[in-house]
Amino acid sequence: MGLAGGLGRAYLTAMDSTSFLQDDGQPERRETLAERQHRLASEAAAIAAARASAADGRLISLEAVESWIASLGTDHELPPPKPGQ
Repeated sequence: MGLAGGLGRAYLTAMDSTSFLQDDGQPERRETLAERQHRLASEAAAIAAARASAADGRLISLEAVESWIASLGTDHELPPPKPGQ
């Protein structure tokens, strides 16, 4: 009998009810369907905004970011780069 049989159903039920523990030993709180839908909608909106920003040319080059980071903690720190640099 495969997973579709009685043993398979029991195994899958046990897998579905398995709880995970956080670092402090407390059970992990699972997000509800409504929370998941809200999170995914928020993420989709953020991605759309980022794509629109990139399409409008509001980007900062990797070179500008790397130069700024390399300057931190030196006597000649650069200001944070701005879009278009």
